[in-house]
Amino acid sequence: MDSPDKPVPNPDESRVYYSELVPTEVLSGNLPHWRQASTTYFITFRLADALPQDKLHQWHLDREDWLKRHPEPHDKLTRQEYYDRFPRRLQRWLDANSVHAF
Repeated sequence: MDSPDKPVPNPDESRVYYSELVPTEVLSGNLPHWRQASTTYFITFRLADALPQDKLHQWHLDREDWLKRHPEPHDKLTRQEYYDRFPRRLQRWLDANSVHAF
């Protein structure tokens, strides 16, 4: 039996969250992924049917068309337009139907 004087551990004190002061490994694929040793992660994922297939198909067609009309290299303004029209718009749609987990 625990001693009545023994402090009860606070579960929040055992969690280590992201800190800008700790080295971070940044990997990239389709999205950037940050890794930090001994850190609690927050992940977001989506189910395969999170977006209607017709909406996703139209997004792909629009993106292909935009890329044909805007060949690389892209200047800063063009890159901003691309990210606003495609990754950010898709992310907003996904956020509406996402699942978050620790």
